[in-house]
Amino acid sequence: MRQALLWFLIFLAGCALPRPTSWRPNPASWTGAQGEVRYEVISPKGRLTGRGRFLASPDFFYLEALSPFGFALAQGLIYGVEARLVVFSQRSFYRLRLEGGKPLSCCWGSLFLGRFPGVWLKGALVLEEKKGYLLRKDLGGLFLTAFFDRKGKLLSLRVSRERTLLFLRYPKEGQVELEIPPLRSKVRLYLTEVRERGPLPPPEVGKPYGFQEYFYRLEF
Repeated sequence: MRQALLWFLIFLAGCALPRPTSWRPNPASWTGAQGEVRYEVISPKGRLTGRGRFLASPDFFYLEALSPFGFALAQGLIYGVEARLVVFSQRSFYRLRLEGGKPLSCCWGSLFLGRFPGVWLKGALVLEEKKGYLLRKDLGGLFLTAFFDRKGKLLSLRVSRERTLLFLRYPKEGQVELEIPPLRSKVRLYLTEVRERGPLPPPEVGKPYGFQEYFYRLEF
């Protein structure tokens, strides 16, 4: 009797464990997008909310924060291994160098729009779970973990090395939550309008004349 119960428990545990599957997410096929966005930024310096507009292609994401009168308050761009931010009211220009972040440079726009990059499917391990699918991928030293529901919708994505570096959640259509644990910061985006468009180059975001420049590094 005890042996039968033991085998029954082992069977139940085996059913609950993730198991390899041939299922694969449909890779995002898009060239560019633009639209309107509401944002919320939470950091050790406080909480900032507002609205703006964005431009994106698979490899970059650009956000322009707007005043109630439609004037640009700030410009932000993440492209390649660098994030840049211009804050006009502070006459400040910020640069954040993502040391070791080259494996992510292909896909910033895809991540912010919740579209899983097809280039990450090759060599990925996909496991089936009770509530969906777990994808794991080694990105040249960075470890990627993504979770999809049963319908194939991307719900979360984590990038880590010894610790979590980026954690993205997609709770609802048009909502993106980005957590950056090393910076103790969170960003929430609500994409209120998204329009598809053809390929476009990243906007130029540089230091305006007379602005103070601040440079930081984040080790990936």
